[in-house]
Amino acid sequence: PLIGNFSASPDSFLGLETSCSDSDPYDNFTLTCTATKPTIVIPNLVIAWTHNGTIETGSVTTTGGNMTTTVTNILSFTTSTASDSGTYRCTASITIPNSPDITTSEESTVTIRPQTLPVTATNVTATPGTTSLNATTAAISFTIPNIAYTPENYSVKYTGAILQTTEQTSIIKMSSDNITATNQEFTIILTGLEEDTNYTYIIDSTNCLGTTSTAEMSFRTIPTLPVGDPMNCANITFLPRDVTLTWTAPALINQNGAAVGYNLVCMNANGVSINGFKTRSTTRTSFTITNVTPFTSYTCELSFINIVGVGPPTQCTFETAQDRPDDGPQNFTSTPTMTTVTFRWSRPSIPNGIITGYQLRVTNLETNAFHIMNISSDQLMYTLNEEGFLSAYNNYTATVTASTVIGFGPISTTAGRTLPDMSSPPLLVTRDITISGTIFTTLPSVDNHTINVTWSPPTTPNGRIMNYTIDVDGYTNGNNLIRRTITDVNKNSFMELITNTTILTPGVPYNVTLAAYNEFGRGMPVEVTVFTRVLTPSVSPSGIRGIRSADGTNMTITWNAVSLEQARGFFEYTIRLTRSSRKRQTTGDLVYRIPYRDTSFIATNLDGQATYGVSMGLSVDDGSGQGPIAGPTSEPIEVVSPDPNTCIMDTTVSADRGTFEWPVTISGSTVNVSCPNGPTGAVATRRCVTNSRWESPNVTSCATTEVSREFRNISKINITIDNVVTVSENLTDLVGSTTDTADQNTDNIQVVSTILNQTATLLSNPMVIMSLSSSELSMTTENTVQILDSIEEWSPNVLETESNNIINSFEKIVDALINQDNFTNVTIVEDDIALKGERLQQSEFSGIVFTAVSSDNRLIVDTQVEDDDANEMNLNRIASIGLPQNIRNIVQSDSIDLSFTLYNQSVLFPVRDPPPNTIVGSSVIGARIGGVADDTKLPDPVVITRSLNRVA
Repeated sequence: PLIGNFSASPDSFLGLETSCSDSDPYDNFTLTCTATKPTIVIPNLVIAWTHNGTIETGSVTTTGGNMTTTVTNILSFTTSTASDSGTYRCTASITIPNSPDITTSEESTVTIRPQTLPVTATNVTATPGTTSLNATTAAISFTIPNIAYTPENYSVKYTGAILQTTEQTSIIKMSSDNITATNQEFTIILTGLEEDTNYTYIIDSTNCLGTTSTAEMSFRTIPTLPVGDPMNCANITFLPRDVTLTWTAPALINQNGAAVGYNLVCMNANGVSINGFKTRSTTRTSFTITNVTPFTSYTCELSFINIVGVGPPTQCTFETAQDRPDDGPQNFTSTPTMTTVTFRWSRPSIPNGIITGYQLRVTNLETNAFHIMNISSDQLMYTLNEEGFLSAYNNYTATVTASTVIGFGPISTTAGRTLPDMSSPPLLVTRDITISGTIFTTLPSVDNHTINVTWSPPTTPNGRIMNYTIDVDGYTNGNNLIRRTITDVNKNSFMELITNTTILTPGVPYNVTLAAYNEFGRGMPVEVTVFTRVLTPSVSPSGIRGIRSADGTNMTITWNAVSLEQARGFFEYTIRLTRSSRKRQTTGDLVYRIPYRDTSFIATNLDGQATYGVSMGLSVDDGSGQGPIAGPTSEPIEVVSPDPNTCIMDTTVSADRGTFEWPVTISGSTVNVSCPNGPTGAVATRRCVTNSRWESPNVTSCATTEVSREFRNISKINITIDNVVTVSENLTDLVGSTTDTADQNTDNIQVVSTILNQTATLLSNPMVIMSLSSSELSMTTENTVQILDSIEEWSPNVLETESNNIINSFEKIVDALINQDNFTNVTIVEDDIALKGERLQQSEFSGIVFTAVSSDNRLIVDTQVEDDDANEMNLNRIASIGLPQNIRNIVQSDSIDLSFTLYNQSVLFPVRDPPPNTIVGSSVIGARIGGVADDTKLPDPVVITRSLNRVA
């Protein structure tokens, strides 16, 4: 038999992948073996597959036809494994039945090779980006020569120097579905690369068996402008005139190219640039700036530069440290008085920091003494008022310097001279005469009609001496008798002989006054009493009295003073005591020499039982050494031993009420003496009790010395526009401090009334009102209210004498206040008196009510448009007064000026001759309308409401 058309397919395989789960469809294959025989041949045609000699069972099909019969054996592998590789043999045979030796056969073999690694890529090229837009990409191109009989994928593995040291893998490219494809080209785009960076890379071809890689290759991306700015910019020195800035370079990833340097530009808040640096060839990350200004804020822009250009800037700020000021305080001036200087200045123009203070040094060029003052920073003025440091007409220099925490800056200087003052006295040449311990200073004698005046210039002229004057005046009456003016002043010594045979006579005292005149005026004079010649006294003392002590051993002798004119020379008193007694006299006369200013003397250690005769005389001396010249002696008076039934004359001194002299007083009686400080009619009393003993005096009715002196002094002041405010303040303080009942007397209330009257009269002058400021008038008015509030505490018997005058003066002062052109509303409230002044527009006036209330023992006042009984102000109302709307019809100006006054006590308003059983217990309230006379009739009534005090 014959086998025809024998075939097996495929006849070979490139490879077989069997190890990956994702290798389908490349992990299955089919072997087909087909043979034919003539149909007429009866034996069967058998086709069999063997694998490495082992029969494999396949799927056999037989197809018969008229002529031929076809047999097919298909061997299918859907999931191959590595054991399926090897040699497959297909055998077709026909065996004759019963004749096994007769066989016809044919065979064909197929070899299945095992899997292999991919083929290495060839023709590899790398193309980096060429512009800033694609600088972070690169195109990797390559060729795959052929494809193994498996699915393959291709990728690029790459690393970048420094920044991308971790190996990265590109996107995956798959092989062609056509396993027979050859020389296939691929391109993989790498992204996210860094600029200006060397990259190494390989191309991996991978299948499930493994990977084949190309040799390592490289490319470099292009640089671009930096995208990062320097970091951590800071000043590390904090010095005043240079700073060192340090910073950190931008992150390497943001540099985008090799570093070239940095660009630094700085300016202060005023836009003034300082030296920076542009392009630097160094990459050092610090820079010292040397021309900065102390204590100044700067803003810098710092940029990184690479080989392409300048990157974005970062902004860093710093403030330089403080330093000493570069200049001294500005506008340094001085304004002197006679003994003080006021210095003014302004801050340095270049303070270089916070001014912590000033140091002022002032030098007196006349004495070379100096003072240094440390002054706070907020004080730009200082008045040097150091006692004894500067006197009039002194040249001075001054320096002032400002300080920061670092130290003092340059000084500013000024100089000047204090104002002239009255000169010190000229140095008059005098001679001294000592009589009874008293020194009489006089001028040298010449003759009976001549006075010798010799002097040298003042030690402290306090200005330029213009002339000298010599005045010869009467000793008692002070009348000027002779005046001489000396204008030739440029000498070191002067002598003037003043001769006048008519005016100048012996035995007459004259006052000679010498004074220097400078630019300020008359200087301090020097005055002496002069006799051209002394004469023998012609009189003796009169009014001699002698009072013995209780035991008679002491005697107080008093007499009437003798004047120099009566004495006819510089003199002393002589007292002679002559004793007469029934006992034998054991001593002679007692003689005492007493200074001329004394008018009393106490003789001690006398015989208590003796009677003494007292006589007195005068002795003059001319200082020539001839001894005293005695005058006549008075007739002696007899002073007997004391009476045990009397209190002797005594003197007591009260610390605050004066000196009291008590006369000899009979035991058991009381003596009254006038109070030395008043008030008028007031007396102190003292009782003489048994045993000739004085009781303590009662001086409580007497005014105190200090307060009385203050009232006497202030009463002598003439009130003027220059002192009206000061006097009112002083009187306010004085009245407020007058708390002793004895000082609250009629004498002092008259002083208060007089001063208030003078003030009211002054303020009634329109020219004075125009010259005073609103604050000065308000202050004067407020002081007056305080004065009235204080004197309400005084006795009504004292006040009634002047209360009407005081109230009238007060109302005139208030009128002056509200009639002033620049008057502004004012409210003054004291304990028991309140005043309110208001200026209202006439066109808008609709009536007004002034109300006073008492709350928590305080006086409260207010005004409102109309009276409302429900108003809270009326709940504790003391009094109110309402003015009608139509008073605007009688006011001629555009404004209505009103004043309201409440007196919570009525002590200043005594009732004259009251009817029986009348009790005045209410407050007193009133209103005044500026520019309207007191007797003007108002169109509508004024409504006054008062609350009477409840009487038990």
